[in-house]
Amino acid sequence: EGILLGGSDMLDKAQIEKSVLYPAFLLLGNKKTGGCERIYLRIISCYDRVTFWRKRLTDNPLRRTFRKGGNMAVTGEKDLQQLKKRLVELAEKAYSRNIYAYTPFLGLAEQQAYYAVEREVSYAGVRMEGGAPLCERKIIRFGDPGYEEAFPIARIEILPKTPKFAEALTHRDFLGAVMNLGIERDVTGDIFLRDKGASLFCHESIADYIVENLDRARHTNVVCRRAEGEILLENAEPERISVTVVSPRADGVISKVYNLSREESRELFNNGRVFINGIQTQNLSCQLKAEDAVTVRGFGKFIFYGQTGTSRKGKDRVEVGVFGKL
Repeated sequence: EGILLGGSDMLDKAQIEKSVLYPAFLLLGNKKTGGCERIYLRIISCYDRVTFWRKRLTDNPLRRTFRKGGNMAVTGEKDLQQLKKRLVELAEKAYSRNIYAYTPFLGLAEQQAYYAVEREVSYAGVRMEGGAPLCERKIIRFGDPGYEEAFPIARIEILPKTPKFAEALTHRDFLGAVMNLGIERDVTGDIFLRDKGASLFCHESIADYIVENLDRARHTNVVCRRAEGEILLENAEPERISVTVVSPRADGVISKVYNLSREESRELFNNGRVFINGIQTQNLSCQLKAEDAVTVRGFGKFIFYGQTGTSRKGKDRVEVGVFGKL
């Protein structure tokens, strides 16, 4: 089950991480025996176990049919064109074989590739799902074979072992903990903070690996478990605020919501950081409509509820629901 290293065999954590044996071990913690600090290691069912998970992480149908190697993050026009081509190929595969075909989780930037070819692939039958209504990262499913099949999305609850002493962890803390397991971003969806824990959406093929191996987020020991049923996001309700604008133009509302100058707001559009209902836009004068969801990368997300009145100076008073920083 484990070994104790001490005395002449004593190793520190840095040495362990550099060792060729490190992938086969899990560092549980330090123990002091007779004044000599020893490091306790537990072998994870030998090296074969790690080899199994690595193979499952890197060689599964999701990656073989879609990614064909490389990260699918869209960082330029070349990446966008490549992703559009793969989406068209996936739609053709689903249609010709009369099956369902899935993409990995796509962020808002990657989803723009789909919207660019939406009409071209509509013949195959298309549906998008992220696991919950508020999710932004989504899997696209192509195909209409005549039967229903659940999306390969699992939800994992990440909870502190001792809530009383747990840190106030952020979205970045939980995401970093998951990424440290060697997992690619495209097999994980949204993360919602809940009390001192979080709900993570991920691809079904990776769920068991996360449950078995994620045991720490920052300095807090955590436990993971699969969750079933619909997620209840009581603390994910937006904060309703009222702002005064000349008109419901997107740039004007964004500048008021996030206390920016009009020039700073324009820069967000020019840099491709503004998404309205999941679609990237550079149209500063776009008129927002009731229930429009606006995401501003680096600042957050809000729902535009519409005009509620007029100020004494004749300006529009509008209400928005603001979510946390993204």
